[in-house]
Amino acid sequence: MPAAILRSCGVKTNAIVSEPRRVAAIGLAERVASELGDEVGGLVGYQVRLQSKPPRPPCGTVLYCTSGILLRRLQSNPGLNGCSHVIIDEAHERDVNTDITLLLLKRALDINPELKVVIMSATLDVGVFKR
Repeated sequence: MPAAILRSCGVKTNAIVSEPRRVAAIGLAERVASELGDEVGGLVGYQVRLQSKPPRPPCGTVLYCTSGILLRRLQSNPGLNGCSHVIIDEAHERDVNTDITLLLLKRALDINPELKVVIMSATLDVGVFKR
């Protein structure tokens, strides 16, 4: 999904993808960068606690991070200004960080109506997220 968004929206893309685990964030950043014919730290990067290899702007970028990193970004930048897309992956693996992040993303949409939020899961119970 993030690679498709990057290809579709091009230089206007500044996407953040939240993964529940560090290993997933780093591994997916490496895989997507490879699929795009790039290295991590180019179009695609990652940020996890104590380890970071951010993407290089100004062209479109995708940053993979853990839910805790995204939560801290939302606390310091409530509208996620400068961000075009937020993707919450593995949303069925709910934890406190993800639940608070989803609440803050709802507020971020009020501040920044241009922000696009995608919630992904293979086994998501939609009813839980409607409430």
